[in-house]
This record gives sequence, C-alpha cells and structure tokens, in this order.
Amino acid sequence: MGWSNWMQRQRGRARRVYADLVRRRSRVRVVIASEPTLASIPIFIVGLFRSGTTLVRYILGSHSNIACPGETTFLADMDRMLNDERSLAGFDAMGFDRSDVLSRARQFVAYFYENYARSRDKARWADKSPTYVDHLDFLAELFPDARFVLVVRNPLDQIHSHTQGGRLRPERLDRYGTTAEDPRILGARYWNEKTLLLLDFANRNPSRCQMIGYEELCEEPEAVSRRLFDFLGEPWQPQVLRFWEFDHDQGLEDSRIRTTRSISVSTGGYLEWPRGMIRACRDIVRDTATSVGYDSGVPEVPGSEP
Repeated sequence: MGWSNWMQRQRGRARRVYADLVRRRSRVRVVIASEPTLASIPIFIVGLFRSGTTLVRYILGSHSNIACPGETTFLADMDRMLNDERSLAGFDAMGFDRSDVLSRARQFVAYFYENYARSRDKARWADKSPTYVDHLDFLAELFPDARFVLVVRNPLDQIHSHTQGGRLRPERLDRYGTTAEDPRILGARYWNEKTLLLLDFANRNPSRCQMIGYEELCEEPEAVSRRLFDFLGEPWQPQVLRFWEFDHDQGLEDSRIRTTRSISVSTGGYLEWPRGMIRACRDIVRDTATSVGYDSGVPEVPGSEP
C-alpha cells in the first residue's frame, strides 16, 4: 500500500513538472485589438489565497461565453492612484475631476479584458485575483454593473493550505504578527480580516454578489455551479464541470489544478496540528466563521494540549 501511494505521488509530481516546464506558455490567440464596447457585464472572482478561487476560475472559463485569465493584480495599483489626493490634485489642475479619470480608467481596463476575451472567442470576461479582496469597493465603482463571486473556505483548512501546516510563512502575512509567532496564528488573523471584508461587501451589495463555499462546490458541483451561472445570467453548460478538457491560460495559482481530472474536496489537514494550535486559531476566527456558515466546521478540541 505504501509503495502504491508513493508511486501515485511521483506520477502526480511528474504531471505537474510537465505542466510547468512544457506547457508554461500563453495559449492566447493573437487578434487585432479593438476599442472596448463595455457591452458585457464583468465578473470578479474574489476570495482569500488558497480558498478555491482557481477552481471557480477554471469552471467559469470552461463556459462558451466567459474568458477568465490568470491573476492580473494591476487594478490594485489603479485603485491606489484614483484614491491618492496628490494624483487627483494633478488631474484637477488639468481640468479633470475624479469622475473623468474614472471614466477613462474604465475604458482603459476594459480594453485589455475585452480583447483578451476576443482572443478566446468569448463575449464576456471575468477576473480572478485574490489581492482584490482589498479593492472591492473600487471594482464596484469602476464597473457599476459588475457581478462578484465571493469564495470562502473553512478557515482552518485555508490556514493549513496557506501556511503548509505552519511550515511556510507567506510574505503577505508579515503584517499580522511578529516573526516569533507561528505562521498559522498570522494566517488566522489574515483569514479573519479578509473574510470580514468579503462579508461586509456582500451585505452592502446583495444583488451583485454570490457567496459560495469551497466545500459545497466540491461536494455538490452541479447544484452550486447551476446557481452560480443563473446568478451570472448565463445558460447552464454541463462541460464546465469537466474543466480539464479545456485550455486555460496559466497564472500564479497552484500548479496542481493543471493536472486535476476531477472535482474533490481537500479538507482536514489541520487535524494534524497540536490541539493548542487548533484552539488558538479557532478562537481568532470563530465569530467570523459562524457568520459565513462555518460554525460546525471549526470544531471544539477535547483533551489537553500535547
């Protein structure tokens, strides 16, 4: 049994190496760029890192009408510019107020997304960038008719994946604590803060947002995906659940998605943690987890600390 599992892991690694080295290229078909029409309703897939946003991206990108590139990130810088007093003062000195700048920015952004969609023979575009969790209000202002797919995941599973069980400390977690603290504690604070941002935005924009749970999507992919496409105003197409049959331009996401041939949930890795660590992280996220439906997914841990 051990040998079989080892061989299975090696085959998985080999497939990922092939995807990384041989297929690491854009498959975007070159087209003659045209001016944006702003005719389609944009879609933004937003969630925390390691929460399932890439799976949602691949599902949406397998629809015949939706093109979704890898992470873009550049809209974060545009948000900062359009909310920087010195920048706005410079525009104002030339006779342009913020609404003028925002209108031009909308055209600028749509130019790239719309031409990308055309390169994929699609009529509508989507974006999947976890960093945009900090820029939701800007995106809603930039594209007033945009739809938002907000992805959440069991906090302890997300923390486990994000920090590789405490062995990894992503740079983005530095602001959540000190170097002496366990990365999982920092990860819990990150999950709590960013999930509150998602929840607040969804509560203020209920008609524009669809919040989906990673676990429910994996356990009931057709039911959840049908609701999602209905929310987006797109007809149901069963092939979206066979996303591995389609080409997807590669981004910054976990490379394992490129060799995935099924939809299955990854959960429970945090059960290997010391009980005290589970308790500490649970205490940080408990209230917010309950607010997004994970009250039963953040368990009490009996017994004493190991």
